Amino acid sequence: MERQALLQRAENMRRSSLSFFVRNGHLSIITLLACVVGGGYAVSLMPVESSPEVKIPIGIVSVPYPGASPGDVEKLVTDEMEDVLKNLDNLKTLTSSSTEGMSSITVEFEASADIEESIRELRDEVDTARTKLPEQAEDPIVTEVRADDRAIITFTMIGTQPLDEFKTQADKLEDIIEGIKGVNNVTVSGLPQREMQVLISLQKLQGFGLSIADVTRAISNNHIDFPVGSILTDDFYYQASLKAELRSAEELESLAIVSRNGQPVYLKDIAEVRYAFAEQATHTTLYTAETGEYQNAVSLGVFKKTGENLVRMTDNAKRAVEEFAKQLPPGMQLLVTDDESDRIAQDISVLLRSAWQTILIIAITLYLALGVREAIAAASAIPILYLITAMGLAFIGETFNFLTFFALILSLGVVIDTSIVIIEGIHENMNKHNMNPEESALASVSSFKAPLVSGTMTTIAAFLPLGLMTGIMGEYVKHIPITVNITLIASLFTALMVMPPVAVWILRRAKTEEKEPLLARQFDRLAEWYGRNINRILHSKKERRRWLWSMVVAFLLSGALFATGIVQFNLFASQDINLFFVNIAAPEGTSLDRTKEITKDVETIIEKTPELVRFVTVVGGGGFNDGFGGGSVGASHKASITVTLTDPADRKIKSYDIAKDLRKDLRSMTQAEVLVEELSGGPPSGADIEMRIIGDDVRSVQEFAAVAQAELKKIEGISDVTDDLELSPGEYHLTPKRDRLQFFGMTARDLGSIMRSSVFGDNTSEIRRSGEEEDIVIRIDYRDRLCLQDPLTQLLETRDEVTICRSNPEDISALLSMQIPTPSGQQVLLSEFIDVELVSAVTTIRHYDSNRVVNVRGNVDEGFVLSDILQQFNKKLDEIDVPDAIQVQFGGENEDTAESMASLARASIVAMLLIFVILVYQFKSFRQVFIVLTTMPLAVMGVLYGLAILRLPLSFPGMIGMVA
Repeated sequence: MERQALLQRAENMRRSSLSFFVRNGHLSIITLLACVVGGGYAVSLMPVESSPEVKIPIGIVSVPYPGASPGDVEKLVTDEMEDVLKNLDNLKTLTSSSTEGMSSITVEFEASADIEESIRELRDEVDTARTKLPEQAEDPIVTEVRADDRAIITFTMIGTQPLDEFKTQADKLEDIIEGIKGVNNVTVSGLPQREMQVLISLQKLQGFGLSIADVTRAISNNHIDFPVGSILTDDFYYQASLKAELRSAEELESLAIVSRNGQPVYLKDIAEVRYAFAEQATHTTLYTAETGEYQNAVSLGVFKKTGENLVRMTDNAKRAVEEFAKQLPPGMQLLVTDDESDRIAQDISVLLRSAWQTILIIAITLYLALGVREAIAAASAIPILYLITAMGLAFIGETFNFLTFFALILSLGVVIDTSIVIIEGIHENMNKHNMNPEESALASVSSFKAPLVSGTMTTIAAFLPLGLMTGIMGEYVKHIPITVNITLIASLFTALMVMPPVAVWILRRAKTEEKEPLLARQFDRLAEWYGRNINRILHSKKERRRWLWSMVVAFLLSGALFATGIVQFNLFASQDINLFFVNIAAPEGTSLDRTKEITKDVETIIEKTPELVRFVTVVGGGGFNDGFGGGSVGASHKASITVTLTDPADRKIKSYDIAKDLRKDLRSMTQAEVLVEELSGGPPSGADIEMRIIGDDVRSVQEFAAVAQAELKKIEGISDVTDDLELSPGEYHLTPKRDRLQFFGMTARDLGSIMRSSVFGDNTSEIRRSGEEEDIVIRIDYRDRLCLQDPLTQLLETRDEVTICRSNPEDISALLSMQIPTPSGQQVLLSEFIDVELVSAVTTIRHYDSNRVVNVRGNVDEGFVLSDILQQFNKKLDEIDVPDAIQVQFGGENEDTAESMASLARASIVAMLLIFVILVYQFKSFRQVFIVLTTMPLAVMGVLYGLAILRLPLSFPGMIGMVA
């Protein structure tokens, strides 16, 4: 009777479109080949990158104001820009930092905003605000933030050659790399810029009754190319232009500045003109653990263009660098010190290994349970459905990144179920009901198409909330549901359309009766045992109650696993990779030489790190991963160390455990703040805890920030507690004496221009050499005489064209003793025009929504829960007397995830309703649907107990696994 019903189903199925490929075997082969070819072509087209291209709704406005103090930058630039930008549409937050010579404003838009339109509006408003800025401020730069905007491969050049040779080779290599397809730009660290230095003798300048403004004006007026126009000669028009640009140091020296008593005063009479490297602002070294040696280095960080294939681009770059290294001078080497493509290759290797392991396990299981032909048929479904998935991903513009790899690995155990069900149905129809392969395939599809479609749709609905999350995290994780859902649809198509004809083709090849599968009888015995016990439970009221209450108790106990801390919640667990970063910040104003000494102490500790391969140190804040954020133009007090370990497969200790131990060792460092940072395993975010102390009164904000920081440090499980309040040694306020200015016919602008050029220098003019424009820097020569008389210094500055002796006034008296020529020709001491006051100051003034703010940050140690630490700190905060004018707000991972999780919760309600509707349509019964839904908490319970046994935290990947 059952066989007749199945034959009738098969006959009815022949009239369905789902039987098309079963009835047309040759077309099914063509379709299968099309899937293989199309999928392979799609795989070759899809770019490979480390992180997905997340559209972050953030723009940064940078306004350089060279030589200006943080207070002046805040008042004259930041405040003016914020007044304009605070009226932008869809604005979420407006934060800024005003440092020496730089204003940086971060504009964050609502996640729902059109980021391209928002950035366009931002650029328009910035152009409008340009007229309100000081003349000395440079043009604002608007930058759109990208999640993957970091160097994907870093080449480091080492050797003992002079700086000029490093510069020559680095420039050549930079040009070669930038010419490679897919490279966006190359940043060079460890090389100062070349410049034409005009070092004016203050004594000679005053002797001729000149000011530095006279010199800068003479150079600017005579260093110019000017178009003249067209001249008609012999019926032809010829273009004419004045070629007056200065081309060399000799031409500059021969420039007449003024005339005195009928005799010209040349630049060489009052200044030294030299073409040299600028004062070294950064210093880069490479330490190799194998040799224990430090070597001077220049690092080149390579950034890729959006949408380019990371692996292909880095392979091309490495081949080009390998060829270039062959022609380097003896003693110079090129090393790859960081390579993102290696981590991508590891992800691909894990995916392929997992795929083959899954195929093998499925094949072995089906072979033992059903037979060898059924095993081959089911195992062949995996590459087919993944190739179809690749076509879908390529069609919508997705890339291969670690999130899509994770989603593909995650879906392995889910998507193959549909094909296994169809294959098992065909096997049962052939062996139990004695049907031929074609009838078995049609009957199997007819029997299981509805539950398979419903099951697949409910899984798609379960992943739907992840695609509807808002915020940066929503943009980040949406690639998982997109990939999984495409894979699920591909698996359904494969199971219902592709696999039945494949199974028919494989199974009808059987010439003789196959042996009974090895585990067939064992599975029959297991089914009998299960049926006997489930019948006993279902037919006994007492047994049903006992099982029901045991499940309730077990579920409640699983919830207690969080409360007791047995199972912890860690949204994005640390990654075990081969590098991390150590960032150093000495007190503001620390000289580069002193920062080198402090960094050397840190390096001595890092040298003892287990599994160490090398580390690259950049002193001067020029590292590729400056963990302290944007700094001032001169960041001589900062350093960044990139630590490289052996590959994860070759070591027993995890990288995050090594970093954790190093944090403990570095706590003895008191000369500077030292942070050990690892690459995030999730979307870009700040520290685990970020507390904003907001208020108008700077002193009150500073005092309360110190109290909050001290209380946070007392909580167990918190490390790297810092604030972003950077106090400077002080700031001189120079107040003009208005009456004296008026008496001598001077203005405050005249005075400010002379002082600025004398101390900071004037670099408004440029000179072209070898096709490159380089600054002409005009300043008073304040170099130390003893430094200049040192024989070694003279040799190095002459031979290597470097700047060793720094040209800065020794103290304020050197500036005050300078004589200023007045319009009447008198020479008057600068001290006659100004009053001097030394006041305390900060190096960075930060705003949050136009209010002054100090941020206190901290990271949660491994084994501790963020929510528990926040709860403890809030209790302490209740005991502290918070001033009325002070606001305390929390950010960091807590703020970054709160919005996204709230949207996830809202979308989950929609998903549950959608799943409910799908199941009601399938079962035509509310009672059966509720029975099915009761399995969901039981599944969650099983996951929690499994995590407890394995001593693993519940992380974001774990939550995705629960959904699957």
